[in-house]
Amino acid sequence: MSMAEEAIKSALERRLARSVVIKDADAYERLYGELRTGMTNAWGTAMREGIAAALDRLRDLGPGKFSREDGETIMNVLEASVGPEAIRAAMREPVVNLTDALFRTGAEEVGQAVGVSIAFARPDLDALDVLKTGNLYWIGNSWNIKTQNNIAKILEDYFTEGMTREGLTQRFAEDFAGMSDRSLTYWELLADHTATKTREIGRVSGYERAEVARVQVRAQIDEGTTEICRQMNGRIIEVTKMRAQVTEYLDAVGKRDEPRAKAAWALNSDEDVDLSDINDEDLDASIASPPYHFRCRTITVAYFE
Repeated sequence: MSMAEEAIKSALERRLARSVVIKDADAYERLYGELRTGMTNAWGTAMREGIAAALDRLRDLGPGKFSREDGETIMNVLEASVGPEAIRAAMREPVVNLTDALFRTGAEEVGQAVGVSIAFARPDLDALDVLKTGNLYWIGNSWNIKTQNNIAKILEDYFTEGMTREGLTQRFAEDFAGMSDRSLTYWELLADHTATKTREIGRVSGYERAEVARVQVRAQIDEGTTEICRQMNGRIIEVTKMRAQVTEYLDAVGKRDEPRAKAAWALNSDEDVDLSDINDEDLDASIASPPYHFRCRTITVAYFE
């Protein structure tokens, strides 16, 4: 397929994902499901290819004890399939297309709720471009944090146990297949968080275009509700504060400044939370918008007195 044909195909797929915003009342859940499936499928395919390539290399190394040098060789082979660049390439299509659709879904939800048509301005589209590349970067970069440590631990065990290369192939395939399956939960969690945050950033643009000045935080209250969501439930937040949070976060993402991005959009644990003495207007901008934690179900809605 030529470059021109690839570009047309990608544009059509993006339009198809975007059409869900208008046609489907359950757009968010559907798009989140597509993102989760796309990311986990890409991860599973990359790991299968990586395991096959590493097994080939093990056989090529010939008989003998598995050494630290062998471990570094296998790590390099695996990185070609599941390293940051490889994972970004594998997940690019679902992440870029569905980031676009989820952002628009958030804005459209606001428009439908307040009865206006949302028309994006240049700043919204610029923010969306940063968000697409930023989501893709963080997803690929997460390999360094999670997967590399798991791979290194398995390879270290082979060395310390004094295993031979000949006897290693079956154990290698089983161990890495098991690690790949366990990692699916991590990718599902990351897909959930990416989808929720992208949608909420789109809602901020929607509030601004609909000239909504304030929103109310709405948590789902049940036995699974976290402390931060209970304390945020019902609070009134200025849209200007939400925009300040989004601007800080996107600027950090655009500059690949991970500590600053994390500070701009705080992920809270129950032990850290006590907002009882803080008025709505005094809340820190880092908790202006959900998600407030992983698997967060809290949303914002337009508020009119």
